[in-house]
Amino acid sequence: MEQTSLSLLDAVGQNAPDAWRRLDCVYRPFLTRWFRSRGVRAPDAADLTQDVLIVLMNDISDFQHSGRTGAFRAWLRNVCLNRLLNYLRAQRVRGTAVGGTEFNARIGLIEDFGASADCFDRQHDEAVLTRLLDELAEEFAPNTMLAFRRLALEAAPASAVAAELKLSVGAVYIAKSRVLRRLREMAAGYIDGALLN
Repeated sequence: MEQTSLSLLDAVGQNAPDAWRRLDCVYRPFLTRWFRSRGVRAPDAADLTQDVLIVLMNDISDFQHSGRTGAFRAWLRNVCLNRLLNYLRAQRVRGTAVGGTEFNARIGLIEDFGASADCFDRQHDEAVLTRLLDELAEEFAPNTMLAFRRLALEAAPASAVAAELKLSVGAVYIAKSRVLRRLREMAAGYIDGALLN
C-alpha cells in the first residue's frame, strides 16, 4: 500500500492510485449493512449501495470539507437517507409488498433515524476503523498490531500486554504510538478524531 499522508477522500479526489478500490473496500460493506438494517432486501441493498457509490464518484471532486469532524459522514448520511426514501416511495408506487402500515412503520424508522444520526455515525466510524485496521495489518508486524489492539482497543494493562507478547512495557507503548499515528493519518477527515485518542 502506498505510504501517504493524504486522507482517503483527498486521495480519491486526486485520483491517486488504488484510492477508489480502498474507498470501495471501506464503504461498500458498511453501506450494504446499513441498508439491510433498514429492512431493504439484499439485492436492493446492493443496488442502493452502488447508487451511493456512484454519487460519491461523481461528486467527490466537488465535495468541500467544512473542516468540521464528520462533515463527510453527514453528507454521506444524507445521500443514503435520500436513496432510501426514494426506494421506499418507488416500492409504494409500484405496489410491491411494502405498503400500508408496514410502509408507514418503515418511514417512521427513517424519520426516527433522521432525527438522531448517532446510529449512522457510530456504525460508519466502526466500519471505517475496522477496515483501516485491516489495512494497517499489512504495514506493521503482527506483534505490533496485537500490542496496539490489546492496549488501545481492549484497554489491557501495558504490563500484561508486555508479558503476553514477551516485550518491554516501553515497546508496547511504542507499538501503540506508531500504529495510532498511522491510523490518524489514514482516518483524517472522515472518522471522528475522538475515537483515535
